[in-house]
Amino acid sequence: MVHVGLLTVADEFAFGMICECAARYLKTKVIVARMTIEDPLTAATMMRTRDGNAIQNPMIGALNVLRRDLTRMLAEFGLTPSSRSLIGVDTGNVDPILKKYGLT
Repeated sequence: MVHVGLLTVADEFAFGMICECAARYLKTKVIVARMTIEDPLTAATMMRTRDGNAIQNPMIGALNVLRRDLTRMLAEFGLTPSSRSLIGVDTGNVDPILKKYGLT
């Protein structure tokens, strides 16, 4: 991203937010995966309250919100297939080494 001008020093904070959100998303996925092992019937999507009522597992809701937020942030940097198709990149400024090895 740096080599094609999509990431600059000015983007450091926003890109850090992507990293933070991705880390939380991955950690939440691990938690849900562990819960799924204990609840193969609903794959941890449901749980019971103290009163016995079935509700959506709050971790599933958190996972959905993190996924939505992460997808939106990734799109801001052209890191989703649809958003990448909208970016015009000047390949004239590409690092010649990267170009030589087909990494551009």
